Amino acid sequence: MYVNIIGFFIGYFIDGSDVFLHWKNYLLYSSIIGMALWSGNEWFSVQVDKRYSWLENPIRKLVLRVVFSLLYSTVVMVIIYMSLWFFVHHNRDLTNFYQYNRLSFLIFYGCTVIVMLIFHSVAFFQSWQKAALNEERLKKKAFHFSSRL
Repeated sequence: MYVNIIGFFIGYFIDGSDVFLHWKNYLLYSSIIGMALWSGNEWFSVQVDKRYSWLENPIRKLVLRVVFSLLYSTVVMVIIYMSLWFFVHHNRDLTNFYQYNRLSFLIFYGCTVIVMLIFHSVAFFQSWQKAALNEERLKKKAFHFSSRL
């Protein structure tokens, strides 16, 4: 749902009110991009979470997640935009590809960075909160154990 809302926002920013005339295309476009980006980035985040803790290796974990997210997102976007370029626009010449899609790429990277910052910040603070709660629970257990002696 959020993916489609962001897709419509980006579409409106780039194409104006045309987004409402071609809403089915924008819905399909944002769903494909969103699901591809979400699933790949989520899979990698789970793999990194298995190996590194936010509390023990926060910098390494953040760098790995950010670098992978940017690289993976770039590959996905280039594949999707080239597919649109070749199959929807029926354009075989790549000389104007970047010029035509430059604004879309810039907006996409801006949104990617914002979403990344939000998700990584939330993940860090959830992990930090969980560690603080575990520490408090251990202190209570230690206090109850020592008071029994």
